[in-house]
Amino acid sequence: MESSQEERDQVAQEMFGKKFDECESMERVKVGAHIGGKRGGGRIHEMAEEKKQSEGRTE
Repeated sequence: MESSQEERDQVAQEMFGKKFDECESMERVKVGAHIGGKRGGGRIHEMAEEKKQSEGRTE
């Protein structure tokens, strides 16, 4: 899933106090990792829940 320019700008502003386009290359990488980490972490949780359900467990 691709992040929107608005989302990248918002995260860059929170992390570095500037727009994404104004960031240096390593700052851009960190912004991308931050956005990807939030999405990836949510998917990991979903997969764990799916596994619990397939095993018949509900915690």
